[in-house]
Amino acid sequence: MLNAGAPLVIGGTGGSGTRAIKRMVDKTGRFMGANLNASDDALDLARFDWDWGLTWLEHGASEEMRAAFEQAVERHLAPAPRQVAAWGWKHPHSYLVLAFLNDRFPLLRFVHVVRDGRDMAMSANQNQLRHYGKLLLDDSLANAPPPIRSLAFWGEANLRAADYGEGQLGERYLRVRFEDVCSEPAASARRLFAFAPGAEDVAVDAAVAAVRPPADIGRGAHVAALGEIPAAARLALERFGYL
Repeated sequence: MLNAGAPLVIGGTGGSGTRAIKRMVDKTGRFMGANLNASDDALDLARFDWDWGLTWLEHGASEEMRAAFEQAVERHLAPAPRQVAAWGWKHPHSYLVLAFLNDRFPLLRFVHVVRDGRDMAMSANQNQLRHYGKLLLDDSLANAPPPIRSLAFWGEANLRAADYGEGQLGERYLRVRFEDVCSEPAASARRLFAFAPGAEDVAVDAAVAAVRPPADIGRGAHVAALGEIPAAARLALERFGYL
């Protein structure tokens, strides 16, 4: 029987490696959705994030928002096989509404995927910056070069998720560096499976085979030359072990 109150959710900055983590989780047999896009985002929950994430950050949850979320979860779970007990979803934006998700699912377990913010600043995927940037970024960054704005957003968003995860979720929060997944996939898989109840005995080899390190790791090494690294970004780079 499906344990409806304890989803495993994967989120992080768009392009940070959440798809690789989701494909490792797939090896556990956990239902992560059937209505997915090419990035393996669960589209029913993704649509909810796009529709309501900004409103929640500005004004908090409303009854209309809560109802929309229940409908999204219902659509997401509708195709789940009867024999599957564990479930979850992957959508990068989830880390921005983590407090809302935890309020709805007090047993939720969250995998926070991070990748070096300097690399993320050079990514073509800047959807989160465009959608949420006006709320999370200081006006002083309005005329900063795009990579510096992106780096600032990365710092603010990931620090928020890390603070909440460590402070409120505790052992239900796992932060995973994409670089570690690429350099030590077996160790990363064991750590991930130990975090996901019921996945402890899953063959690590199958999960390792799902990891395909990209060739552009380290692409943002020159970002600092474009302008001063914003304070939040520097704090995040230090906290996550990139400086």
